[in-house]
Amino acid sequence: MHIKVIAAELRVLLCLSGGTEGLLWRLADRLGVSDAIEVYSHGGVDPDHPLAKGLRLAVTFLQRPGAFAHPAFAKLSPDKVSRLRDVVKRDEAVYTLGRSFTHEQIIRKIAEQIGTAHADDGIEPGLATLNELLIYGRSVYFPILAFLAEATLEVGERVLYFAGTSGKYQRRRYSPPVSIVVHLTLREIPLGRVAIVTFQSHTAAVKVQVLISPRTFVFIVGKAAKRPTTVSVPFPSDWQEGGNVASCLVYDHRSKRLQAMGPNIGGESIEGCDLGYVHIAEFSHPQMDPAHEPYALVQGIHTHEHLFTPSEFAQLLQKKRLAASSDSDV
Repeated sequence: MHIKVIAAELRVLLCLSGGTEGLLWRLADRLGVSDAIEVYSHGGVDPDHPLAKGLRLAVTFLQRPGAFAHPAFAKLSPDKVSRLRDVVKRDEAVYTLGRSFTHEQIIRKIAEQIGTAHADDGIEPGLATLNELLIYGRSVYFPILAFLAEATLEVGERVLYFAGTSGKYQRRRYSPPVSIVVHLTLREIPLGRVAIVTFQSHTAAVKVQVLISPRTFVFIVGKAAKRPTTVSVPFPSDWQEGGNVASCLVYDHRSKRLQAMGPNIGGESIEGCDLGYVHIAEFSHPQMDPAHEPYALVQGIHTHEHLFTPSEFAQLLQKKRLAASSDSDV
């Protein structure tokens, strides 16, 4: 049911209807905001190709470049950039029963024929074929709409961020606070900075890199084309090689404050750091950097919708140590 609601919302935001362009495109044009996104768009079916003869169904899935891209696309340029509007209106999403459908057409047909908009009385044969084929118990159009929803949120957040920073509009809602906790056992002191893990939010266009240097945790936080912000916090004074260290990065959207901290240690803090609406769920798939392996063993990476203080962070680590000790006793 949720996917049908998504189709109806995407129809309003992305699709031409009654001579009126989608709301997202109208807002982007009015504010002069780019709708460029990083995506692999793989063209479509050539109906004149011999292999297309008798082809019943072909689905083109969009993918982001990077560590989670399918290996088949590894040789493609990692900085492939397309306009979302072109992808929606021009690129083929589905080829079925001898007919090609763009992403815009698929959105409209799902919303109007099987979704909550339901403007048509019947279901087109091609859409019926699409609806009948299940992959892991879901219709094949699920990942198409899921990706378009994510990309729409990315451009939509860009529009809201620009509108807010222009001074002409005030944002009505703020994201919950974000805390990223990294817990390590250091095997060897690095001579310089060593990357541990990277968090990426496509929707907010935010990247967070966690590094260690000889005596500190370092967080490099980037927002789209803005200059990255760096905050750090020292290791505890009684730390020894082979011991455990932990650090936490906290961000509050409402106060626009970014801070690094350790247990009972307040690190560097930056005021006026506006990263936009950052949702903690988008940091649920961190990318580990293998360069850290000779220097550090990652004991845990956690994200929280809570604005920790250094003392609260120390209490959290103490609870985790007690829990780990209890498990080992069992």
